[in-house]
Amino acid sequence: MCRRNAATHMLLSSDEHTNIFLIQEPWFDTIGTARLDSACQGIDLLGGVTSPSWEVLYPAIPKGSWAKVMTYAHKGTPNPHNKTPFTTVPRLDISTHPCLQVLNVVFDTKMWHIINFYHNVKDRSSLQALLALDIDVATPTLVVSDFNTHSPSCSPQTIPCSTWAGQVEDWATTNLLTLANTPGVITQRGTEQECDSVINLAWYNKAVIQAGSFSNLRMDWEGSLSSDHAPLQITGHPQPVINKPQEATNPGFLIDPDQKKEWLRAFKACPPPSGLPFTPTTVELEQAATELLCDIQTANKQSLRKRRPFHPKVAPWWDAECAIATQNLRNAQDTAT
Repeated sequence: MCRRNAATHMLLSSDEHTNIFLIQEPWFDTIGTARLDSACQGIDLLGGVTSPSWEVLYPAIPKGSWAKVMTYAHKGTPNPHNKTPFTTVPRLDISTHPCLQVLNVVFDTKMWHIINFYHNVKDRSSLQALLALDIDVATPTLVVSDFNTHSPSCSPQTIPCSTWAGQVEDWATTNLLTLANTPGVITQRGTEQECDSVINLAWYNKAVIQAGSFSNLRMDWEGSLSSDHAPLQITGHPQPVINKPQEATNPGFLIDPDQKKEWLRAFKACPPPSGLPFTPTTVELEQAATELLCDIQTANKQSLRKRRPFHPKVAPWWDAECAIATQNLRNAQDTAT
């Protein structure tokens, strides 16, 4: 996120399809002031962007450090494309580094591990914290990271290899990780002086491949909000993938008991149904059923309010002007725009 406050607000307020955001380089700054007897003006409280429909999960942040990774988990009911309830639990007992976040995503009968990592090349301890992790081979594990690493296995051949690339690849091999990215597909667009690169990576462990827990990795450049990094979009499958019939696009009506008399009046005002013979045929029954459903829908339209399509709860100040600004930013083709 390149530490951008407004862009993070846009991301959380405009998204309708995501359950979990794993963020590297989040906005993390002063969000308030706390009392302290030894400081007349108090001390700054640091934190990240908040939004009503998202739970903010921080890594361990030692005193004097700033969070380099953060996670946002959708509160309450997940998005309509995945209605499986889940709980996201940060494992601060496993990692105490502000660049590394280990999460348990807990379902009713199963659990995933998710690792959110940012390689701060100015801080050698960040990579050492990752390399010290031993991944459980039996639990589906997803590793998502801005590795800031040029590796010959995934980067274009014209880019020099990072000196620590071998360490990263050895760690991945030891933990039976498989790269989900397509080698050579750009994840960061370079400036005029820099080349395009592949530094944002996703890895699956063996348990993911066996269970099919994650799939469909793609680069979402349209949702990058003018960042030079492409968001990696991944689909999780808590249950075995089953082809279900598509849900109706009509959201239906809100049932209001107070409108009972009005509904009955509207229903009785419909034309009387066609009479059925003593032994009706299948065609006659279906025609009568269709007429009955039409009368019910007519009464619904006249007496009940329609449901609104799903939309996540957003910040109180988010309005149409904000939504238009977000769309303009998504459509921007250059830095100046």
